[in-house]
Amino acid sequence: MSLPRGLYEQIVTLGLQEKLEQVDPRTILTEPLHPAEIPDRIALHLSRQIELALSALEERDRLGAGLHVARTLLHSLLQLPRPAPCESAFPAEGGRLLRAISQLQPDGSLEEIVSPLIPLLDTTLLTNSPGEPRLLHQLITEIQSAQQIDVVMAFIRKTGVLPMLSPLRELVGRGGRIRVLTTVYTGSTERAALDQLAALVRRVHHAPARQVVAF
Repeated sequence: MSLPRGLYEQIVTLGLQEKLEQVDPRTILTEPLHPAEIPDRIALHLSRQIELALSALEERDRLGAGLHVARTLLHSLLQLPRPAPCESAFPAEGGRLLRAISQLQPDGSLEEIVSPLIPLLDTTLLTNSPGEPRLLHQLITEIQSAQQIDVVMAFIRKTGVLPMLSPLRELVGRGGRIRVLTTVYTGSTERAALDQLAALVRRVHHAPARQVVAF
């Protein structure tokens, strides 16, 4: 199968090289990997290959094989000059995944940290389509587990701020930070909405609202 016309951002592998040999060399544009991009490009390429290889295994075999692959790769990286991964980066026995660290409440009960519907490592575009998490609900669950929130929004209004005031107040109360970048274009941003954001910071910290920056 010939390679289709278009833009690419792929490391030239042996398999890709074979396909390129079937293409008119005048139409091919390649360039050396830029030193600043090498860590990201190599890591991305390896992560994809590891994912494909482990996904092809039976589920019962994935944990053992995955830990073996990780340790083998890390052993190779240990041979590189420093800085390189130390042995503390090796996966521990059992293949456990840390999900949360909570706090004990004054009454001895365990704090409940609500997990967002979208996994932490996933990047998702929400469009409020049927079957998707509702945007407002997802935002609130993200606030409950966040340490810092950066908001870039064209317009900010009280109707949008009000449902999130309580979780935002809790965020600031536990030391979290909020930064807001918005506009005054067409006058759609409401001063009252910005005042609400600034006020929740002042109430918690009893100090000027330096943590909310609005433009």
